Amino acid sequence: MRIKICGITRVQDARSAARAGADLIGLNFYPASPRYVGQLDVAALLAAIEPPAVPVAVTVNPKKRELDDLLAAGPAVGQRPFRVVQLHGDEPASLADWLIRRGAKVIKAFRVSGEDFAEEVSAWLAELGDATGLLAVLLDTGAVSGSQDVPTGGRPPAVHRHGHRGRQY
Repeated sequence: MRIKICGITRVQDARSAARAGADLIGLNFYPASPRYVGQLDVAALLAAIEPPAVPVAVTVNPKKRELDDLLAAGPAVGQRPFRVVQLHGDEPASLADWLIRRGAKVIKAFRVSGEDFAEEVSAWLAELGDATGLLAVLLDTGAVSGSQDVPTGGRPPAVHRHGHRGRQY
């Protein structure tokens, strides 16, 4: 099992999450989110995420230019490139493939809404084809880019599993 803590905006929280054993720590780059880190000192947040914890750039419908900035070492990301990107919008599988071809690992989030979400997830995974760079699929019951809601009762319909356990970040 892997643990991802998302929405970190304070250095002390990033440090605490890493020291508590979080595997992945999400920094939100979606401007409409109250947890958006664009105006914060991203370099300080990244410095506080001590290995083996890995920072995750959480995005919603990003442009390739924005993703290039997150994947490249530079001042916008505190001189430390992101190796894991979470796509939390309506991104096509081709964007995940584009990231994977650039050496990134991808977490793809899907909003659980309606009865056909499992088919949507399966179709997206089939479009992706080679899922070797797909780190995880996240099923979110809430709003775009995170939610405090927890599903109650029942299990979601089965989604075919792609990828392998124990993959390195």
